[in-house]
Amino acid sequence: MLHNAGENTMKHRHTYLVMPGVWSAKGNFTDGNGTQHAVSGTSTITHDRGIWYNRAAMLIHTVPPSDMECVYEIAPMMPGSNHTTWTAETLPMGRMSGNFAMVGNTILACAYTPQGTSMETMRQIDADTYENRGALFMDGILISAWETVLHRQQPQSDGR
Repeated sequence: MLHNAGENTMKHRHTYLVMPGVWSAKGNFTDGNGTQHAVSGTSTITHDRGIWYNRAAMLIHTVPPSDMECVYEIAPMMPGSNHTTWTAETLPMGRMSGNFAMVGNTILACAYTPQGTSMETMRQIDADTYENRGALFMDGILISAWETVLHRQQPQSDGR
């Protein structure tokens, strides 16, 4: 039985990553000391021939605010596949390599570098909403954790 990219054997259809779009994020960021801060951001998914991109930006509402940006290069999922690989460059992790796997209504992500690891889940609530949870470890120590809700933004009409 063949399936579309982003559709696993349980016939669940994902919209994040497998479809181009702009997503907004809001939630909480917890630093390694356990201090919580509000966080907001965007994730812009584009599909070019032979590669997908996730341009992610996050603003941690500390004083002063702290921002992070990262561009993920994602190998496109082939029809019938429910997993893929990706790479990105970010601080403090440097060059990261990782995997995405689509299991039911959840996208699982893991990443690894010589400096540390990260794990993340993106659970689909509906076609336009995902709950995101994740954690970052360096040398076995929890550096940060986050919980956000992603909302897909509707394309803006140009008025024509």
